[in-house]
Amino acid sequence: MIEQQVADRYFAAMRAQDLDALLSVFGEEGVIVWPDGRVISGKAAIRDVYARLFMGPSNNPAPGALMIGPDSFSAQVDSRFDTGETRRTINIFRLSPDGLIARMDSYRQG
Repeated sequence: MIEQQVADRYFAAMRAQDLDALLSVFGEEGVIVWPDGRVISGKAAIRDVYARLFMGPSNNPAPGALMIGPDSFSAQVDSRFDTGETRRTINIFRLSPDGLIARMDSYRQG
């Protein structure tokens, strides 16, 4: 199932802070909507955002509940930062017909 494979690749790349592996799961016109409403559009912008994110402390994201649907998956994600801070988000991923992430919407708990 392609959705499970993309989820596995996304979270492995996030844990490894591997920018190239992370970008390999996003489509050229990929979109990310952060919990504060900021919208990141296009692979170049996604690269810039994650390059800066990966310069900081690792957040060791651990996906919890994973729900898979046709051309989509959602994950509850618990992130534990090197600073001791924890954060929970729900991320909804929509895949394009070529099996890459077309859009990710992230909602933060609390």
